[in-house]
Amino acid sequence: MTIFEEILGLLSGSPELHAYLLARPEQLQTTDYADIITGAPIALTEKGRLLERLSEHMTHSEDTGLIRDYSACLNTALQALESKEATFSVELWKDGEQLDGPYIAFSMEEARRAIAQYRKRWEENADDEIAAYWRIEQYRQSGASDRNGFARPEYTFAADPNGEVQYFMHDPDFMHDPEKRRGVWAEGAFGGDALHLNLPVPYRPGDILEVGCAPYVSKPDYCILTEVGEDCCDVQCLYPCEDGCIEFGALKHGRYFFSCYYASRYISLLYGTRVYAGELPRECEFMGRLSEKLHKEPEFGKTLWQVWNYLDFCLPDE
Repeated sequence: MTIFEEILGLLSGSPELHAYLLARPEQLQTTDYADIITGAPIALTEKGRLLERLSEHMTHSEDTGLIRDYSACLNTALQALESKEATFSVELWKDGEQLDGPYIAFSMEEARRAIAQYRKRWEENADDEIAAYWRIEQYRQSGASDRNGFARPEYTFAADPNGEVQYFMHDPDFMHDPEKRRGVWAEGAFGGDALHLNLPVPYRPGDILEVGCAPYVSKPDYCILTEVGEDCCDVQCLYPCEDGCIEFGALKHGRYFFSCYYASRYISLLYGTRVYAGELPRECEFMGRLSEKLHKEPEFGKTLWQVWNYLDFCLPDE
């Protein structure tokens, strides 16, 4: 298996996309492979290994520089994660809402042990697994503070239910070294910008998608594609909201479910999306006939967008 095939394997949770890109590697740039690594729901150490392997196959100086910046940001975050001079605040989150915590740990090793015990007790007393993720904030005594004087976290890490850290965000106010500050943008690939992964997709207008991004979104959501273009904002979809309305959203920017503007997510839906042909929840039943229409007339999606700008789309009353 080549390094490129191994990286594309990170997209196996999206079977149509995975097969499509395996058959068309010429559509991807080196930066695409690097971004697939940094945004994947895998351990930070595994991301480091894959970035190192990818760098061995690079010849273009700009590509090498990008991977070097990614690796430098990642190594700094890993050092901070294992710091013996930091305090960690550990919280359990689900769909953008805090479920439990904060709990305090004086090292990441201590936090991992506590998370393991928490999960063990959960499984002994509950019928299901933890459908949530851990939000871990790292504080230093000499760190920055907010305008009221309270300490601010230097790093915010996101970990799966087992406590395996997969994403991070770094407060740029802690980066006093000008050389390091120039790499702030690269850190977004491991957290804040990872949601917006932009890759060529095989989908077409009328496809109904089932999107599962557990544990960062606890349950699958459904949407129907109305337009599919090359730009990141040109893949548009419709999805139902809790208030009975139907909204448009840019799929690749995570706008495919009603609470997308409030949920704290780190993972792109491109890691867990499949074309769906099964039974739909009641609020998504409108997608069935619309799918047939769009498959026959793909341009109808543009008409829907034009009409939606003037009229509200709502689900029928029961």
